[in-house]
Amino acid sequence: MGRSMIEERQRLLDIVQAKILKDIESYSKEHVGTNTNDSSRDYIRQLIMTTISEAQVSISLDREDLVEFIYDQIYGLGVIEPLLKDSLITDIMVEGLDVYEVKGGIRSKSPSFTRHDQVQTIIDRITARVGKRVDLANPVCDCELHDGSRCHIIIPPVSDQIYITIRKLKCMDLMIGDWIEEEAITKQEADFLKHGVQGRKNILISGGTGAGKTTLLNTLAKSIDSRHLIVTLEDTYELELPHDSIRRLLTRDESVEGIGRITFRMLIKNALRMNPDRLIMGEVRDESAYDLLHALNIGHRGSLSTIHANSVMDALWRLETLALSGGPGLALLPIKRQIARVIDVIVQMQGVEADRETVRERKIVDVAVLDSELSEDDLYVITSL
Repeated sequence: MGRSMIEERQRLLDIVQAKILKDIESYSKEHVGTNTNDSSRDYIRQLIMTTISEAQVSISLDREDLVEFIYDQIYGLGVIEPLLKDSLITDIMVEGLDVYEVKGGIRSKSPSFTRHDQVQTIIDRITARVGKRVDLANPVCDCELHDGSRCHIIIPPVSDQIYITIRKLKCMDLMIGDWIEEEAITKQEADFLKHGVQGRKNILISGGTGAGKTTLLNTLAKSIDSRHLIVTLEDTYELELPHDSIRRLLTRDESVEGIGRITFRMLIKNALRMNPDRLIMGEVRDESAYDLLHALNIGHRGSLSTIHANSVMDALWRLETLALSGGPGLALLPIKRQIARVIDVIVQMQGVEADRETVRERKIVDVAVLDSELSEDDLYVITSL
């Protein structure tokens, strides 16, 4: 879109916004950053159309496109809103005023914001919906959008400029057949993992950032028996499972007053009291690793989790380190024995980055089976599928 068209859209937005906000202030407060119902949306669209006509200005843009733009600016997330509606886009990134989208693994620039106050308005809309805020005292925020997409916000002074990273939830809704079709996994590996989940194997998915760990976790979890009670533990709600018997627990940062923090350790403790058949932990990343190993050791078979690591052995060593931080006086040897006993399969994923600005593929590079019967005190016995 040329600069003149952008300026025309912004000029009309200023006219419409000043005129109609007085008439629909209640709608603004009630529906900001959310999907309004059809009757409200039709009413607002009609007000926009009427205001444009009464403005008596020459319009070279398509009226329907213009209405959608103005509506998104006043009630949605601005230039981000149409990207959220595009099912082919998997990630959205805001860097200062610039906006980028990832579609089919290709990162490209999208229509951007024109003023910094627009970006701040979008941040306020995102955070207000979930009862959070981003300011100098709280410069970092993880939350979810109205469509369930995961959103991370970080602002100065922690960063050099405003960054908003959105990972759309729909990109995780893959079946095991989709992974085979994308050649990210072989049919043999897919069948093995599917049967492993059904056979209540404890599976740990390892990989770097953006490798697709949580997406694969969501895919494998769909194979869990529908009669089983599942308890999920996450930082933000990402997992979308079709099961009826599912209880979702969420961590929480402390408030401005320094109270109210909910950790993974606290969630695991409460999850065990719910007597679940399966535990699904979004990511093992802190001392709660010890509590997770303990939970798996006392009978919660068939659990799933992810961990950041670059290889199968790195995943095991990282799990050891995290578990050792779970309490004073813990020794390495008992931790290694627990890991060998309770972790059955490690799936190693890798993001293949040919060019960071263009293509990034995800694939499974190893499916490793731990043999607890043969493992020695200082040696894991691992067999690749």
